[in-house]
Amino acid sequence: MRVIARVGDKHICPRHGTNAIVEGGSGKIDGRAIARMGDKCACGGVIVEGDPNSTCDGRPVSYFGAKTSCGGIIAECTGSATLAG
Repeated sequence: MRVIARVGDKHICPRHGTNAIVEGGSGKIDGRAIARMGDKCACGGVIVEGDPNSTCDGRPVSYFGAKTSCGGIIAECTGSATLAG
Protein backbone atom coordinates (compact mmCIF):
# COMPACT_ATOMS: atom_id res chain seq x y z
CA MET A 1 0.00 0.00 0.00
CA ARG A 2 1.27 3.46 -0.91
CA VAL A 3 0.59 6.61 1.10
CA ILE A 4 -1.23 9.31 -0.91
CA ALA A 5 0.70 12.57 -1.40
CA ARG A 6 -0.78 15.93 -0.39
CA VAL A 7 0.07 19.62 -0.69
CA GLY A 8 2.86 20.35 1.78
CA ASP A 9 4.37 16.86 1.63
CA LYS A 10 8.10 16.77 0.85
CA HIS A 11 9.71 16.33 -2.54
CA ILE A 12 13.45 15.87 -3.07
CA CYS A 13 14.77 17.58 -6.19
CA PRO A 14 18.32 16.78 -7.35
CA ARG A 15 18.83 20.41 -8.40
CA HIS A 16 17.00 22.35 -5.66
CA GLY A 17 17.05 20.09 -2.60
CA THR A 18 14.05 19.36 -0.42
CA ASN A 19 10.89 21.37 -1.08
CA ALA A 20 7.13 20.95 -0.86
CA ILE A 21 4.33 19.95 -3.19
CA VAL A 22 2.46 23.23 -3.81
CA GLU A 23 -0.53 22.26 -5.99
CA GLY A 24 -3.34 19.80 -5.47
CA GLY A 25 -6.91 18.92 -6.32
CA SER A 26 -10.21 19.72 -4.67
CA GLY A 27 -10.20 16.49 -2.65
CA LYS A 28 -8.67 16.60 0.81
CA ILE A 29 -7.06 14.13 3.21
CA ASP A 30 -6.59 15.26 6.80
CA GLY A 31 -7.42 18.82 5.70
CA ARG A 32 -4.82 19.09 2.91
CA ALA A 33 -5.36 18.91 -0.86
CA ILE A 34 -4.57 15.63 -2.63
CA ALA A 35 -1.54 15.79 -4.98
CA ARG A 36 -2.07 14.46 -8.49
CA MET A 37 -0.09 13.77 -11.61
CA GLY A 38 0.56 17.17 -13.22
CA ASP A 39 0.64 19.15 -9.96
CA LYS A 40 3.71 21.28 -9.17
CA CYS A 41 6.39 21.27 -6.51
CA ALA A 42 7.99 24.45 -5.12
CA CYS A 43 11.05 24.01 -7.38
CA GLY A 44 8.83 24.08 -10.49
CA GLY A 45 9.03 20.33 -11.06
CA VAL A 46 5.80 18.56 -12.01
CA ILE A 47 4.60 15.23 -10.61
CA VAL A 48 4.77 12.73 -13.49
CA GLU A 49 3.48 9.56 -11.78
CA GLY A 50 0.09 8.73 -10.36
CA ASP A 51 -2.23 5.78 -9.85
CA PRO A 52 -4.62 5.54 -12.83
CA ASN A 53 -7.07 3.54 -10.70
CA SER A 54 -7.47 6.38 -8.17
CA THR A 55 -8.30 9.85 -9.46
CA CYS A 56 -9.07 13.29 -8.07
CA ASP A 57 -10.68 15.82 -10.42
CA GLY A 58 -10.04 13.38 -13.29
CA ARG A 59 -6.28 13.12 -12.72
CA PRO A 60 -4.34 10.17 -11.23
CA VAL A 61 -3.60 10.51 -7.50
CA SER A 62 0.10 10.70 -6.62
CA TYR A 63 1.88 8.82 -3.84
CA PHE A 64 5.07 8.32 -1.82
CA GLY A 65 7.94 7.53 -4.19
CA ALA A 66 6.33 9.04 -7.30
CA LYS A 67 8.72 10.71 -9.75
CA THR A 68 8.79 14.34 -10.84
CA SER A 69 9.84 16.02 -14.09
CA CYS A 70 13.06 17.38 -12.56
CA GLY A 71 14.30 13.89 -11.66
CA GLY A 72 13.11 14.06 -8.07
CA ILE A 73 10.78 11.92 -5.98
CA ILE A 74 8.04 12.47 -3.45
CA ALA A 75 9.94 11.53 -0.32
CA GLU A 76 7.61 12.18 2.61
CA CYS A 77 3.86 11.71 2.85
CA THR A 78 2.29 12.29 6.23
CA GLY A 79 -1.39 11.67 5.46
CA SER A 80 -3.47 8.79 6.75
CA ALA A 81 -4.85 7.51 3.41
CA THR A 82 -3.25 4.83 1.23
CA LEU A 83 -3.71 3.35 -2.23
CA ALA A 84 -4.33 -0.37 -2.60
CA GLY A 85 -1.80 -2.43 -4.50
